[in-house]
Amino acid sequence: MKRILFTCVGASDPVRGDFDGPMLHIIRHYRPETVYFYMSKEMSKRKDEILLAINTVTGNIGHEIESIPLGSDKVDVSDFDAFNHEFEGYFKDIKEKHSDAELLVNISSGTPQMLITLALLSQDISFNIKAIQVSSPAKASNTSKTTTSKDYDFQEALDNNFDDLEESENRCVEPKFIELKRSLAKEQLRALLYDYNYDGCEKFALAQGFTKDSRVIKLISHLSERQNLKNSVEIQKEIIDYDFYPIKDSECKRVTEYMLILMQLQKMGKVTELLIRLNPLVIRLQISFLENVFNIKKDSIASKKKDRYIFDTKKIENNYKELGERLNKKYRDGFRDSDISVNVMKEIINFFANNKKYAGNLKKLNHIDYFEMFNRFDDVNEYRNKVAHSLIAITEEELKKATNTGTADIIRNIKKIITFIHKNTYQEKILDVYDDVNEMILENINISATQELP
Repeated sequence: MKRILFTCVGASDPVRGDFDGPMLHIIRHYRPETVYFYMSKEMSKRKDEILLAINTVTGNIGHEIESIPLGSDKVDVSDFDAFNHEFEGYFKDIKEKHSDAELLVNISSGTPQMLITLALLSQDISFNIKAIQVSSPAKASNTSKTTTSKDYDFQEALDNNFDDLEESENRCVEPKFIELKRSLAKEQLRALLYDYNYDGCEKFALAQGFTKDSRVIKLISHLSERQNLKNSVEIQKEIIDYDFYPIKDSECKRVTEYMLILMQLQKMGKVTELLIRLNPLVIRLQISFLENVFNIKKDSIASKKKDRYIFDTKKIENNYKELGERLNKKYRDGFRDSDISVNVMKEIINFFANNKKYAGNLKKLNHIDYFEMFNRFDDVNEYRNKVAHSLIAITEEELKKATNTGTADIIRNIKKIITFIHKNTYQEKILDVYDDVNEMILENINISATQELP
């Protein structure tokens, strides 16, 4: 991986006490392809010495490097806010020019204000940063003459540099506290991803420094929009070798995307919310099943009123007289025009399943009892309606006790019905799309995709 070094120039750079200053020592041992060195107004007077020292060391170790000086006319080097804004701008420019590189940050050179600013920026997980400290050769406070002393002899220090010797030690250290804070931030982001909380994930990522046009935010936004059942196609403009929408048939895509939302709720144990959102999908599957198996069109039993379909008793009586009679007997006050419901659709499906005229159609089912699945959905719906107006959350145990059906059974049956109805267009790999994109996001913030999930 390409390495870029960002460093301030401090009173120990480039050589102090016959040893590398921190900047040169990092160059010697990490061998970055490019070094950006930031100089205050005072330090900028020594730019030529710094360039000579960099060229001398890289020549000795046989490594080519691009040196880019960054200057400032600031007199007040104690201004934290000014440094934060300026350094963050440099980091963003470097990231833009070297998007695939590791950014090395020297947190041993510069004024305290510079060092604190760099240490804080090094915790930003939107950059692939490695912070590096360099200890003094004495393993204590450096008491040798600073490079800004009047009697400091730069050339003598460079010629007598003991770090040029083969047996010299590597004094670079990667501080664990900074990596720990970065790891904690990454884990927070990771936890939000696998809680499928994409709105919270996006807010957290933005707060961590990711920009709206970064791939991380674009991927998170895609999943957020998708979770809200929007056809989020903008992500396909990104150069990513992945089919975000493997199912091309519109109806199969619609019901499968909805199933994915229910699967997330099931994984997170959100039973009440799952049951609230279940009915629209079940009704849509019942309508498709009725047409697919018995060739009974929705328009033959229902009519559209404004923005929704309702059962049409006149159509039912005219088209399927026996069905109309059965529904009138089933309901106490007779069957009336009403919203399409899981319960009535179950009765209609069972009517045609037990009608000799349609017996031949049952061969399509390949001995799988889809009718029992729809009966179970109706039991779940009835239980959900009973507790809908209470101030309690439904638990998995209560659901199983009341209906002999768990949320895993619900998801399993939905999948079976979808794969039956849409057997020519359904793609199994759609089930992994959220977790696949989650892993893309983790890879883009330098988290190992093989790390065990929580």
